Amino acid sequence: MDTKEIAMRWLSENLNYVDSVTVIDSTGRIIAKQRFNPRYTDEENLAHNQWALGKNLLELFPSLSPEDSTLLQVLHTGKIIYIENQEAWNLQGRKTVCNNLNFPIIFRGKIVGAVEISRDITHIDNRIHPVPPSQTPPAPRSAAARYSLTDIITQNSGMLRLKETIGKVANSTSSVLICGETGTGKELVASSLHNASYRKAKPFVAVNCAAIPENLLESELFGYEEGAFTGAKKGGRPGLFEFAHHGTLFLDEVEGMSPALQVKLLRVLQEHEIMRVGGNKIISVDVRIVAATNESLEEKVRDGSFRRDLYYRLNTLPVLIPPLCRRGEDVFLLMERFCRELKGEFVLSEEVKKIFRTYSWPGNIRELRNLAEYFCFTGSQVITVKDLPPTFQYDGIGTGLSYCASKKAEYPEPVLQPDTAPWKQAMREQGLEPEEYWFVLKMLYCSSENGETVGRERILEAARKEKLLLSQPAVRSILGIFREYGLARVGRGRGGSRITSLGRKIWEGYEFNQINHIINQK
Repeated sequence: MDTKEIAMRWLSENLNYVDSVTVIDSTGRIIAKQRFNPRYTDEENLAHNQWALGKNLLELFPSLSPEDSTLLQVLHTGKIIYIENQEAWNLQGRKTVCNNLNFPIIFRGKIVGAVEISRDITHIDNRIHPVPPSQTPPAPRSAAARYSLTDIITQNSGMLRLKETIGKVANSTSSVLICGETGTGKELVASSLHNASYRKAKPFVAVNCAAIPENLLESELFGYEEGAFTGAKKGGRPGLFEFAHHGTLFLDEVEGMSPALQVKLLRVLQEHEIMRVGGNKIISVDVRIVAATNESLEEKVRDGSFRRDLYYRLNTLPVLIPPLCRRGEDVFLLMERFCRELKGEFVLSEEVKKIFRTYSWPGNIRELRNLAEYFCFTGSQVITVKDLPPTFQYDGIGTGLSYCASKKAEYPEPVLQPDTAPWKQAMREQGLEPEEYWFVLKMLYCSSENGETVGRERILEAARKEKLLLSQPAVRSILGIFREYGLARVGRGRGGSRITSLGRKIWEGYEFNQINHIINQK
């Protein structure tokens, strides 16, 4: 009986018992995932499906390698593979044993992806081959973090400084907080940070705090003892902190962590100790914490949803990733990279390049990669405007939701700040001159363009170079008013200050009016 006959027999016998369906693209990225495994609750299955999308298959099962994974083998061979009793450990250290049927997806003679249909037989396998309680499952094989500094493709000055910063702080034991919009590559930065450090040979464990239900996240992070809750397995299970011992634990979307877990995380950062759920033994851990957020933790601190003391613990070494729309020609460098990775054969027309230079890229690098993948399947050698996907927000004129033909289009009402604006009145009441507060706002804006914060000393130094008589108390007062009226977020100590979206609009409106004034005078 050949493989195809075996596969067909398996389908006829097991189709009613499918526990999971996984679809990957030609790069091994999961593009569709549906798990309905009765071993887990509906909540757990749903969270798993959402978390898995967009990730590489080996992130989901780090105990596997490209040679071990039958799904990845199918990509290379194009052959149907059926395997029984395949063992793997997922990112949480849970062992799974499955019967898997894998087959390729072929389009126009090319292998563009693969599908795996699984039946989970872990509970059967454990009865036949019980695992000794003392045996700890292997740590996730994310010990070899997938990215390094060379994977950060850029010519942008802000990103180059970011790479330089990563190299400087890599060997520190202090916590790192990565801030950036969705899709800017926070895990890429975290992985590069790990691989640049002395911990690079140790585990790199990543977990999305927002993707795992609150009642499960605690046991995932800290582990649990036997009998801690209904369904707790015999012998208990170590958590991700233990798996990441001597390595790095990456907490993505840390803002999604509940207040109770925030307290426990704060204790780990302070004492370097954990206690499993249901346990009474203190376990020492040596873990470097790298957290990431796509929201303003300062605002969450102000509204009480995030602990102030935890914020300052995590924000010891802040890293800000600029959005793609601020990275200039990096758009085309990355598009070329994705084209090579996806084995595409297209080039962008000058018209499309012009659009991309002014597009706001709300989905950042993730959106750019999706576009590259879309272009690979259109079959066009030269990508023109008509080849753009229908979801791309461009109407051909420059008034689309995301496309901005100019600063004026991006900010249709650039100056809604007359001389009677409250923040300007506050400046006058403190005896501050317009050239002083506009200079500080410009410094905040320019620093943001480079993906940086700016401190008071740097502002004063720049003012001296411009021969502007600006005192330290004046800078402090200006920043205080900016913070009060929402134009800037003002950090303490070396954290620096950062312009807000409102402050950005006000400065660009002011700059726009200044340029118009000069033109009209001529």
